Amino acid sequence: MKDRTKANCLENRTHCTHPFGPGLLHVRKLVPAALLMMLSQSHAGMMSIVTYNEFTGAATYDMNRYTLSGSGGYEFAGASLESMLSHPNFLGVEDGELRIADSSGSGEQYSYVSLIGVADISTQPLSGEPHNGENIVGNSGFVDMMDDGYYLVDADNTTSFYGVGGVLAADYSWTQFSGGGDLDGLNPAAGLGIAAEDGLWYNLSLDGTLEAYYTATGARIFDYWTWTHFSGGVLNGHSLTDALDPDGFTFQNEDGTEQTTVKFLGIGADQLVFSKFVETIPEPDTAEFMGISSASSTVMKLEVNSNNPELFYLKTAQELTTNTAWSVVGQSTNGLDPFIETNLSYSTASGSNIIIYVKADQDQKFFSLDKMQ
Repeated sequence: MKDRTKANCLENRTHCTHPFGPGLLHVRKLVPAALLMMLSQSHAGMMSIVTYNEFTGAATYDMNRYTLSGSGGYEFAGASLESMLSHPNFLGVEDGELRIADSSGSGEQYSYVSLIGVADISTQPLSGEPHNGENIVGNSGFVDMMDDGYYLVDADNTTSFYGVGGVLAADYSWTQFSGGGDLDGLNPAAGLGIAAEDGLWYNLSLDGTLEAYYTATGARIFDYWTWTHFSGGVLNGHSLTDALDPDGFTFQNEDGTEQTTVKFLGIGADQLVFSKFVETIPEPDTAEFMGISSASSTVMKLEVNSNNPELFYLKTAQELTTNTAWSVVGQSTNGLDPFIETNLSYSTASGSNIIIYVKADQDQKFFSLDKMQ
C-alpha cells in the first residue's frame, strides 16, 4: 500500500476543492495535488547489556560493549554479542556471566560487564538420573542456569538440579508450588516463571512485581519485591511487565530519533540482565508539493520540496475511483527540454526546492508524488 497524505496547496488555493474528502485534493485545469509519502525505516544498531537491581529496579550497569573476547581457546571469542545471544547454544545468565555451550560440550562463560571469557566448564552430557546422558542444549526440561549448574523439570513433573560439570546434585519430589502467590497450586511443568537463581524460581506477578519460590520445595518465600517500574538508565519509567515480555520490549525516545529494544536474559548476582539494541531512526523520505503556476498556455510549473528526489516520481490519474490507477507522467526541467517519465532528480533547483514542468493537455487531472513500487 502506498501512503498518501494531504497535500499542501500553497498557491492558487481557489483551485483546490475536496469533493473526495480531506485526504486528497481535486485539481482542475492541471492544478496538481502533491501527496506526502513517508517510508518508515531504521539504521542498524549494536547490541549490548544493561542490568537493574532486582530488589529496587534501579539501573546498575550499561556496558556498551558489543564483542566477546578472551584468551585460551574460547570458541566464541571475537564473535558479536548479538550472534551469541541468538545462537541455539546460548544457555542463559549465571551469576555475573553469560554462558554458551561450545562445539565440544564445554560451557564458555563471559562476564556481562566486560564480555571477556572467565571460565570454561563441562555442560554435557548430564550425569545421573532422571536426565542421565542427556544434553543440556535443546533439552525440553531445561528451566535456567542456577548456582553454576542447571535446573530442570523432570518427566514426572518434579524438578532436579545438576551442579558444576552437569552432575546430579539434587532430585526434588515436590509437584506443586505452595505458600500463596500466583503460582500456588500449579505444577512446575506448566512452564511458568521467568528465571531461576540462588535456589529460587522467579515469577512475574499479576500485580507487576516479582515473586519467588524455593526450587527445593516449591514454597513461596517472603515478598521482598515491591517495585513495578524501573528507575534510571534506558528503561527509566517503564514497567517490569513490559520489559519482561518474552518477545522483547521496543520503544522510541521522545523526539523519535532512536528506537530501543530490550530483551530479558535472566537473573544473576542480584541483577535483572537485559540485552539492549538501539537503532537510529533517520528522517523519512518525503516529497511535498509547494506551489503551482502557469508557465504557458500548454505547460504548468510545479514547485516541489523533497529530501530525496531521486526516489520519487510524478504520477497522474484522470479520475478518482476505488481502483484508481496512477501512472508516471512525463516532466521537463524547463518546459522546453523533453518531457521524460523519470524521477524528480530530473528538475531545476530553486533554493531548497526543485522545479518541474508538465504538459497542460487536459481540462482535469489528479497528480501525486509517489515512490515507484
